[in-house]
Amino acid sequence: MTTTSDVINSSDGWVQIGTGNADFIVSVEKAGYDLIIAFSDLEPTDANGHRVSAAQPFISDNLSGNLWVRTDSPDYIRYIVSDSISTTIVLPDDTYANIVEITGYPTGTKAFATDINLEVRYNGTGWEPVETIYSIMPISSMYVNTSPPNTATYTQSAYTVTVSGWTSHGIPAQYDGASVYLPASTSIAAGWYYDLTVTGTNTFTCRSLVSQTVASETPASSTAEINLPTGLTEPTGSQLVPIGAQLQIGLYWDAKNSAATKSLRMYSYGVQVNTTATRTTSTVNAAVTSSTVVPMAGDKMFIIGSNPSTPVSKVDSTHKISLQHSATDAWSIIMTGFMQVRK
Repeated sequence: MTTTSDVINSSDGWVQIGTGNADFIVSVEKAGYDLIIAFSDLEPTDANGHRVSAAQPFISDNLSGNLWVRTDSPDYIRYIVSDSISTTIVLPDDTYANIVEITGYPTGTKAFATDINLEVRYNGTGWEPVETIYSIMPISSMYVNTSPPNTATYTQSAYTVTVSGWTSHGIPAQYDGASVYLPASTSIAAGWYYDLTVTGTNTFTCRSLVSQTVASETPASSTAEINLPTGLTEPTGSQLVPIGAQLQIGLYWDAKNSAATKSLRMYSYGVQVNTTATRTTSTVNAAVTSSTVVPMAGDKMFIIGSNPSTPVSKVDSTHKISLQHSATDAWSIIMTGFMQVRK
């Protein structure tokens, strides 16, 4: 059967569109109404036929006879009848969970998972990313981890938090708008705040999601490892990074020129995949790249550049980046980055 594409609505009744004598697929582009297909030498009755929806195409099993179609839709819907061997079927955009719920498509069927911004393809037994280069964790926002000295103070009015008394904090105004991590004080919780604004040599502000009034509090000393909120956890049971693909993280960072050691780490599947990057001086746009990770079947992976002959066990399904300071009076920032998969 050759590929056919046309539109139909309820006023057309049954329409004969060809003869089926091999494996083929009938799919619908418009969600909301079904297409009804039937095989009959004569025009079928309304009781005959198979229902085809945008979410579930009809896959023939070498059926033969005249192929008829009709729909209950008052609006025109487009249908596609195609050779299941030679034609790639593209399903309507949907969430990843909805896409993988349906099986039985021909190998090569494609769909776009809207919730994870990823094109996937059916490989005959399950769904995998399309084999190309794509970013599954773009880092398009700036993230500043701060460790204020104990001379600094926090105040808060409504949603605005002010950090003052940090002598020569050194955060450039070019990073205004970044998300910023603050250690806790008595009333202000540790965590990520948004909309950094440098207001002076010793002060800056940021915004909280919680409105409150705080007169003056001292931040706790913080030297903990802090994960950026831009990490990715792969959905349970998925294989977003195909077996045998190469995964790598790259980014740019800056830090305060101070005695404290600022450290940057990258993790894939819960395993650190870079040699810890450290610095005490400020260097804008310093680049850091992780080792290349190659997932294997099961819970193993290779880390190329480390010891590629020895498989490493995956710890979990997360990919993340962290910043850490050895002492207070320190800050570091991730400015932009990506997680790239290549196969």
